[in-house]
Amino acid sequence: MQDYVNVTEQNPQIEDAAANLRWTGSWYTVFITAEPQGNANLSKALRRSLTHSVNTYRLAGQDILIEPPQYVSLNLAFTICVDPDYFQRDVQQALLQTLGSGTLPNGQPALFAPQNFELGQTVYLSPIYAAARAVAGVQTVTATVFEPRDRTPTFFCNKVYSDVRLSGRAHGQRSQLARPRTATANDERGK
Repeated sequence: MQDYVNVTEQNPQIEDAAANLRWTGSWYTVFITAEPQGNANLSKALRRSLTHSVNTYRLAGQDILIEPPQYVSLNLAFTICVDPDYFQRDVQQALLQTLGSGTLPNGQPALFAPQNFELGQTVYLSPIYAAARAVAGVQTVTATVFEPRDRTPTFFCNKVYSDVRLSGRAHGQRSQLARPRTATANDERGK
């Protein structure tokens, strides 16, 4: 499967790829998840181009299906204790920037920048805590919500749901990509 991933990632418009071989009833199909640069949509033209490229390396008896990643939006909420020597609004803005998806003033990517995540990557709560605690003026951080948006949660900050216990992590499937973002209440990408 790594050969299919390598061929897909040769396209300069693709940031990341994953491939799975599945029996589809009469033959095997290679499902290739291709993430375009900058979390853009996988256009029909790009899908055709990728299919053409991958077909030159396809094994006989296997179908190829190029699909976009399944973006998994995360809801995150924290209780923050702010040092009395700092303004709450300044700390809030610094936290939103640090935990955002853009670039920090020092040129480094923010914690949830697209280049910090790969397809199927598990999102752990501990790096989020570490990043939040590193913000000047933050004394303590406690996660109150850590769950996928608009899905039945199977994890939530070390609590038990649906007979599954996970400890501060959100595990993604091979074709899924975490998409935590600073968002408004009406934004479907997570908040």
